[in-house]
Amino acid sequence: MKKTTFLLLLFLGSQLSFGQIAQDSVPLKKEIRIAFQGGYAYRLAKLSEDTPPALKDYGNDLKSGYSFGLDAAYFLKPSWGLGLKYSRFGSSGTMSNMNITYDDGTGANGSISDEIAINFIGPSYVSKYSTRNPNHTFFGGISLGYLGYSDKAVLVDQKLKISGATFGAALDLGYDYAVSKYITLGAQASLTGGSLGEVKVDNGYTTETLTFEEEQRENLSRLDIGIGLRMKI
Repeated sequence: MKKTTFLLLLFLGSQLSFGQIAQDSVPLKKEIRIAFQGGYAYRLAKLSEDTPPALKDYGNDLKSGYSFGLDAAYFLKPSWGLGLKYSRFGSSGTMSNMNITYDDGTGANGSISDEIAINFIGPSYVSKYSTRNPNHTFFGGISLGYLGYSDKAVLVDQKLKISGATFGAALDLGYDYAVSKYITLGAQASLTGGSLGEVKVDNGYTTETLTFEEEQRENLSRLDIGIGLRMKI
C-alpha cells in the first residue's frame, strides 16, 4: 500500500506541473465531463500461504471479476479539473462438497460461497491532453477517499456477512475518441489501492470484530480495465 501511495503522489505532482504549463497556452474553456465505464477487474494481492490446497483455485478465481464506475469532473482550466470518482468491483463463486471442522470438533459437509463487493468513492484531480486532432484526448486522474469491502458468504450451514472500510487511493489513465461534439467513446485503466486493518463478521445473531496484524491486513488493491461512454456539457 505504501508503494502504491507513493506512485499516486508522484503522478499527482507531475500532473499538476503539466496542467500549470499547458493552461498558459490554451484559451480558457470550462466544461463538465461525465464518464461511465465497465469491464474486467483483477485483485492484485496474493493468496495467503495458509490457504488450504483445496481452496487455492477457488481463491484465485475470486480475484477476477467485473468492474463499473462513474467519473465526473469540472474543468476549471482547459488542462485540469476537479471531480468525483466512484468504482465498484464484484466477484462471486461457489464450491460444493466441502468438509469443514468447527472449533468444538464437530464437522459438516456442504457448499461454500462468496459474493464480494469492493466500492471506492472520493474526490479527484483530473488532467487532460488533447492532440492536434481534437477527436483524440488523453486523461489522467488521481482520487483519494473511502474504500469499502463486503462479502456475503456461506460456510456450509452458516450465512456470514463480512464487512470493513479503510482509506483508499485510485489512479486513472484513459483515452477518449469524440464521435460528436458532446459524446465520446473511451477506454480506461485504473489502479485502486488500500488495505483493511479489521472486519466485522455478522452471523445473523452476533457480530464479531476481527483485527489484523500489519502483515495480515486484507489487501484490496486491484486493476480495472474498461470501456465506456463519456458526455461533455
